[in-house]
Amino acid sequence: MELQRVLKIMDKKMMMLKNNEKLELVLALGAISIITIISYGNLIPQLGFYRDDWYILLTGQSEGASGLINLFTTDRPLLGYIYALEYSILGNSILGWHLYALFLRLLGSFAFFFILRVIWPEKKFEAAIAALLFAVYPGFLQQPNATTFKNFLLGYDLALFSILATILAAKFKNKWKRISLTILAMVLGGGYFGIFEAMIGLEGARLLLLWYFLWQESEDAPTKAILPMLKQAIPYIVMGGAFVFWRIFLFESTRPATDVNRIFGAYRSFPLQSIAKIIIETIKDIWEAIVLAWFVPFYKFTNTSIYEDFVTAFGLAVLAVGVVFLYVQYSKKHGWLSNKETNKSSVEKHWLWVGILIVGMAVLPIVLSGRNLSFEVQWDRYAYHTTLGATLVVAGFIFYVLDSSSRWIISLALIAMGVMTHYFSADYYRDYWDYNRELWWQMSWRAPHLQERTMIFVSMPFGFAEDYEIYGPANLIYYPNEGVILSAEVLNTETVRFIQTGEHRAGNNRNVYIPKKYNKSLIVSFPKVGSCLHVLDGRQLELPGFSRDGSFTNAAPYSQISQIDAYHSPAKVPEQIFGSEPEHGWCYFYQKMNLAKQMEDWDTVAQLADEASALELRAQDPSEWLSSLEAYIVIGEIEKAEKAASYIKQDLDTHFFLCNELGRGAIYSEPYDYEKVVEILCEDIVQE
Repeated sequence: MELQRVLKIMDKKMMMLKNNEKLELVLALGAISIITIISYGNLIPQLGFYRDDWYILLTGQSEGASGLINLFTTDRPLLGYIYALEYSILGNSILGWHLYALFLRLLGSFAFFFILRVIWPEKKFEAAIAALLFAVYPGFLQQPNATTFKNFLLGYDLALFSILATILAAKFKNKWKRISLTILAMVLGGGYFGIFEAMIGLEGARLLLLWYFLWQESEDAPTKAILPMLKQAIPYIVMGGAFVFWRIFLFESTRPATDVNRIFGAYRSFPLQSIAKIIIETIKDIWEAIVLAWFVPFYKFTNTSIYEDFVTAFGLAVLAVGVVFLYVQYSKKHGWLSNKETNKSSVEKHWLWVGILIVGMAVLPIVLSGRNLSFEVQWDRYAYHTTLGATLVVAGFIFYVLDSSSRWIISLALIAMGVMTHYFSADYYRDYWDYNRELWWQMSWRAPHLQERTMIFVSMPFGFAEDYEIYGPANLIYYPNEGVILSAEVLNTETVRFIQTGEHRAGNNRNVYIPKKYNKSLIVSFPKVGSCLHVLDGRQLELPGFSRDGSFTNAAPYSQISQIDAYHSPAKVPEQIFGSEPEHGWCYFYQKMNLAKQMEDWDTVAQLADEASALELRAQDPSEWLSSLEAYIVIGEIEKAEKAASYIKQDLDTHFFLCNELGRGAIYSEPYDYEKVVEILCEDIVQE
């Protein structure tokens, strides 16, 4: 009887212990999930499509799966098949792509967490804190650019789960489990190679962590674990070697950024200089990934943020800190901390040097390819796959170097900074999307249709880096399901020269032929909040405000307004992509007035001006009063014309510029009264 009672007590304690372990795991994963959602999920409903997203959407809509597969044959063939599958499910759903990216981000944090738990099972609590730091790592800020940069998230997830499967294969004794996990690790590894070949430095991390795990398991000298590691790593070494051989010697990339021969040509020409550069840039990137990533983006955003955004970001940081604080307190209460806070374990010291080595191996292929990590534009994307090592270093520093009180202050501060940085990043992308949506809605109001082969140039504050950021949305609006009918280019010194000479050129963007007829250029300006979109007529410019952009002003006189088919039925803007039509404020009436002006329908221009006035809508940009002034003169409403002229005259630069343009002569036929327009608007300048 006594024995039975003891056994029942032991069973009860074991059950409580198991339940306690399950609760600890659930709460750790819950904390990671909540912090991830706070960091990346709060602005998702207000985000959109950006940059490289557009050629994916355009190709997916016009050519379907085959087009997407063909799109990536020039550099990363596997990506085409992945996009074909993803697009078949997500299509043009903005929310779908962003939720998918958020899910991938969360999976990556889970993978990192379980890698630590498997290798260092006694460090459950420390692994959770490290995973929280991993989740908010602020060195990679492209999460809002979801359709494009989900590639990095997916590739890194595959790499981390592949490494996890490798460690588990070494852990299990069962032969079939080991074989199954090894095969899984190889499949996942091949997947991340195909998505982003520059992540191949993580194979060094795989070998290092495998060696470390075997060393800890054997408790022998570190060198004695090298041979067992190499034996178990044979499949991965063969896999990595085969990929490198294929990538360098068999596959021919036609894209300069991934052309191995072009990249390594400089090393053959300047070997000593190249070696020095590799060493220096690798050291710099290690420092940037581990240390500067936490502070440089945070400083840049907080230094330029408006108070409203700062308060919101700070509030989210406080919420995140509260969640982590509750998790820490609950962990203390249940005794989940692996040792007393004042103790310093050799494990955390190991995290420091293991992490530094992993970061070095991760950035080396990036440096070898002629790229480097920086926190400008999109160059921070090369920091993302360093987070396995970078987080180990930071967590190792916190738990090994810092004392009891400071370790929690630093941990919570870093988590708060990470949350704020990601909010600011999403806030930037939100504003960018608002601007982009407004641009194309106003464009659709102003231009019912564009002639085939129209070449569009757009000047706007956020700017465009590539032509497809312009022709992508334009073709989706004006030529849906027809591919690339309209082309575009970014304004710069070279393209301005092509516009001026009216050249015909062409190029390929990922196997897509793009003809470019610079003699059919249509130039658009959307300069700042307060101005409407201005589609320029090169015969008589109405620049928004007074532009001092050299490239823009040099190209503006060559804008061909005839590329707009003013009599065509209105374009149908795809609301699934661009959202619902904005409220019809002043800019709507301004675009419709200029459309009627292009058709020389002065009665309609005046009618629209009266409607806007009745709604108490007013132009904030003085240049936008010119159309109503001209129309009022045509219909004989001189008093209204003089009032419109008075608004223009309030801005000396705009007044002078418009009168200078009018001085080029009349461009409209009767009943347009050119002399009266000049008299009412420009008599003061003429007298001077």
